Amino acid sequence: MKRTDDSQQPSKALASALIVWPAVSLILVVVGYLLLRDRVPSQIVRHVGPDGDGFGSLLMFILGAALIACLLFVIGGLLVTGYIKRGHLYGSEKMISVSLLAGGYGVATIGACILLANLNVQDGVASGQAVGTSLLGFVCAFVVAAVIYARVLPKAKLESL
Repeated sequence: MKRTDDSQQPSKALASALIVWPAVSLILVVVGYLLLRDRVPSQIVRHVGPDGDGFGSLLMFILGAALIACLLFVIGGLLVTGYIKRGHLYGSEKMISVSLLAGGYGVATIGACILLANLNVQDGVASGQAVGTSLLGFVCAFVVAAVIYARVLPKAKLESL
């Protein structure tokens, strides 16, 4: 993918990275839920701890994860395009934008991992593995997305003192 120059408007490749990739990730999570909802419990474990296990609706969890991820994608995309258009993409601004965008993928991955980790699990059965898997998925997705967006977004300007 070609990098844009600092002085250019956002390129088509960058627009794809800010619109198409996030949309595809959200669609995959929602389609995954629609395809697998008959094979997962309606109530899933949300946390496991010494005070007991916390259960909640899988549908609400998936919708919540998709909504939070969407908000992170929108805010990160709007910020980075605004910075680029104003010629104000410095290191801290790029870091904030990359973190928001990568966070969107991390949260979407939590939804996908919770879904996959609960395949064929009975209702009311707590699985600490589902919680751990989703957190590991978040970290992995965040790191991979951050590295990719750090490369795809235009090079940050050096700040002068």
